[in-house]
Amino acid sequence: MTETGNRRIKTGWTLLLLLVMGLFCGCVNLSELTQTGVEMTYYTLEYEPTAAAADKIDRVLKVNRFTAAPLFASKKIVYKQKDFQTGEYLYHQWHVAPTESIASLLARDMSQSGLFAVVLDPAAATPAAFSVSGNLEVCLEDNTRRPWEAVLSLGILLTDETEPDISKRVLMQKVYTATEPCARKNPRATAEAMSRALQKISMEIVRDVYGAIKERTRRSD
Repeated sequence: MTETGNRRIKTGWTLLLLLVMGLFCGCVNLSELTQTGVEMTYYTLEYEPTAAAADKIDRVLKVNRFTAAPLFASKKIVYKQKDFQTGEYLYHQWHVAPTESIASLLARDMSQSGLFAVVLDPAAATPAAFSVSGNLEVCLEDNTRRPWEAVLSLGILLTDETEPDISKRVLMQKVYTATEPCARKNPRATAEAMSRALQKISMEIVRDVYGAIKERTRRSD
C-alpha cells in the first residue's frame, strides 16, 4: 500500500472517531458523570445538663472560645485506622467545629448547674471575674479498638481575671480525657459516644472549677 493510501486510512479513522465522540457528547450530560448522588450528613453533640447540689458562688464566670490541635481544628470527623494513620469521612462531618460546640455546651452546663451567679458564653463581650479557656487535644473515632471508641481529650485553664499578680492568676490547669464505646461502626454511633464522653468530662470540669473558685473566694473574703 502506498504512503498516500495509509494517510487516507488514518484520516478516515480519525473522522469516524470524532463523529462517535460528537454523538456521545450530544446524548450524555458529561456533568452527570461526575455526580455521586451522595449527600453530606451532619452530626451534633447532644446530652442533658446536670444540676449540682451545692451552694452558689456569687461570682461571674466566662467560658472563652476554645482552640484545638491542628488535626481537630475543622468540622471533619477524624478516625484512626492504625498507629500513625488517620482518615476523615468524606460525606459525614460535624455541623459546627467541635471547639465551638464543646465551649458552648460547657457554658450551658456551668450555667444550669446552679453553682455560679452568672455564666457568660464565648459570644459575650462582658468581662468576668473568672474565665475558662480550653484546648481540644483529641477528638476522634478510634477504629483500632473492639468495639470502636470515641476518644475526647480537653485541656482546661481557669484564671482569676481580678488578680493583679500574673503569677497568681492561674487557679487550675488540667487535661480531661474520656473514652466511650460506639454501639455501631458508623459516624452516628461515634457522635452518640462522643456526646457521652463530653458529658462525663463536663461534669468533672464543672466540679473542679467550682472547687477552685470557692477556695479562691474563701481566701479573699
